[in-house]
Amino acid sequence: MAIRRLIQDGVGMVGQVVGVRFQEGKLTAAGGDYILSKLREVVKKLNGRLSFGAGVSSTQAGNFDGQWIEWFFKNANTAYTIPHGLERVPVGYKIMRRSKACIVYDASIGDWGTDDFFLQCDTADSTVSLIVF
Repeated sequence: MAIRRLIQDGVGMVGQVVGVRFQEGKLTAAGGDYILSKLREVVKKLNGRLSFGAGVSSTQAGNFDGQWIEWFFKNANTAYTIPHGLERVPVGYKIMRRSKACIVYDASIGDWGTDDFFLQCDTADSTVSLIVF
């Protein structure tokens, strides 16, 4: 079974905060400016700018604890084992794009695990892009 690794590409995410320097136990002006710029970045990302990321398979779903997956269903109504990189059991998924009219549905939901989950599609030769979360 292939293992899918979650790629954190930073798209739609707030950047990491690095250490802030203090002088004699006090925050410097440069440190204060840095903290303020990061706070502004957080506010900007949250106020109507939550993102699903770049939409590229295996990448993190922007600000959300989820992952983009592109999957090809060769056969209709056949359970497929789909690897994910969440390192926890998924709680669901959202179909974002489809190559043709089709319905994707759960398979073996009780067996979903920290490495993979199971889906079926009612239409053969269908490609879907989904976010698993």
